[in-house]
Amino acid sequence: MSIEDQVLYFAELHGMKRGDARLALRDWMKRLNVVGKPEDKVQSLSKGNAQKFS
Repeated sequence: MSIEDQVLYFAELHGMKRGDARLALRDWMKRLNVVGKPEDKVQSLSKGNAQKFS
């Protein structure tokens, strides 16, 4: 699963619209200090960063 997929999934669980979540994706990655691209697989991140998306 990609970083983007994870963020969109959890955003939808919390009632956020998919389009709004997609717009906020880079901001969330910055807030969580995650280096990478939204299409990167969560499994490719360091263990600490991967835990932020689990």
